[in-house]
Amino acid sequence: MKKFILPLLLILSISLLIAAESEASDVVGYFKVDAPVGAWTPVSVPFEITDGTPLGVFGENWASDENFEVTDLIINAYSAAFTNYYTGYYWDNEDPTFVQPGHVLFINRTQPAADTNFYLLGKVNPQPISLDMAGLGAGGWSPFAINSASPIDPADLGFATTEPDWDNYYLDMIVCQNDARVAEYWGAEYGWNALDGLEFLIEPSKAYYYYSNNPTNWTWDYPSVPGRNDLNFDTKIRRTK
Repeated sequence: MKKFILPLLLILSISLLIAAESEASDVVGYFKVDAPVGAWTPVSVPFEITDGTPLGVFGENWASDENFEVTDLIINAYSAAFTNYYTGYYWDNEDPTFVQPGHVLFINRTQPAADTNFYLLGKVNPQPISLDMAGLGAGGWSPFAINSASPIDPADLGFATTEPDWDNYYLDMIVCQNDARVAEYWGAEYGWNALDGLEFLIEPSKAYYYYSNNPTNWTWDYPSVPGRNDLNFDTKIRRTK
């Protein structure tokens, strides 16, 4: 019976959304994510989570082998926590960082399944995020994501950007783990620019790494841009493929 609960909830959520206009904080939406067997799938949680457990967010469409030696696995790139899925026993670690907006997760599906898709379901109500970001002394790379139902320009995220050192080609960068696209920060005059020349936005449910040329660690507080009311998002449901 539990297998049918999530699809019914999704249908009900969409029906309610279409039937009446709602305030952004009341909109329930979802993102569809494909996690193929034998690959690491990067993902992030773009919604306010009401059931803050891996089971409540990622559901039951996971498995382990019959000896419980090989399991589906989620690793949090920011906290280094991990949780295994044991068939019949669910996820073995319910650390809240697995459903923390702003954190990057890597999912490894190890067992063949009829459907490799899963759904992130939640309420469109972005919450402030505060993450410790690495400076050059700590390697410069930091995982991050957004708590939003809409794509956001990186210029609007309040990063502690550093001016480029063109002589040595030291630049702040953002790398998307889902499609390997790269954006470089070309300074206050030119802003963020994707290497492929196309528009570069930070998208919900995707996973990113920031490379900083700041000599010391810094804190990213989001939303933190003066004049930006980040709690007013549109009510559209957006899906990933």
